[in-house]
Amino acid sequence: MSTLDSINAGPSEAVSELTRVGLLVIPAAPVTGLITSTPVVKRDDTVQLDAGEGAAFTAEDFVAIGGFDPNEIDIAQLEGVSIDELTIKNGTQFGHPLNSVPRPSVVNLLEELILGEVEESGIEDGLTLGIPVKHVGTRHGPWVNNPGFHDNEVSFQILNSSLETWKQAFGLKDSAGQGAGTLIEPFSLDINMEEIVRDAVTNPAFINGRIPCVFMEGEFVHSGDQFRIEFWSCSLAEGDRTSTLVVGDNTMVQFRFNWFANKRIKRFPLS
Repeated sequence: MSTLDSINAGPSEAVSELTRVGLLVIPAAPVTGLITSTPVVKRDDTVQLDAGEGAAFTAEDFVAIGGFDPNEIDIAQLEGVSIDELTIKNGTQFGHPLNSVPRPSVVNLLEELILGEVEESGIEDGLTLGIPVKHVGTRHGPWVNNPGFHDNEVSFQILNSSLETWKQAFGLKDSAGQGAGTLIEPFSLDINMEEIVRDAVTNPAFINGRIPCVFMEGEFVHSGDQFRIEFWSCSLAEGDRTSTLVVGDNTMVQFRFNWFANKRIKRFPLS
């Protein structure tokens, strides 16, 4: 268990501030390029697209690279763009064949969605290893260790609650909710399990039911270094969700995600 703590952490890991916490999702008007001609291999820093499709992207864009296996999707930032080729800032983590199952490999443009101000206790990143140990009475030590379910979860609370942040916390579509925000026709948001389960699978901002990326940026106290942490291919975590209503304080909304692919940490000096 590790925590990005802006108050209580020791000198080597203390975080002076979390500057941005948000999601990378597919925009309402999707921009997609088909990977053609040359498959992407692990550690590649270029991606070949259909002729002319590169023109839809811009340097510094964030993209998701890969087919629709949610465990093998790369998140990358573009360094350069030509008519039919994208150059990315860091090599890919996975290989992406031209005809991956069930669909061809593609590049999806992603947009940043900043979630708000994270509560001062920070962000909790927990890994639970399911390794039940069996003991018997005829020998010392365990008789067998059986690998079980592993749970990787990141969670945090944000202070500036709104209907929009509630939608994101429960994975609801942007189209969820109704009302004009007037006294006669107030805003309303129906949060129920049927809606949550359906939207989590069919949400057009996600890939195969999973959020492409949860990211956070900040600065360490001890070194002055900036960091960026990305959790790729996340789903909504199961279990309770809490919101705190405190008189004289902002409403807090809890975000909880399970992440499946590799966590990437980028650390670089202040400019």
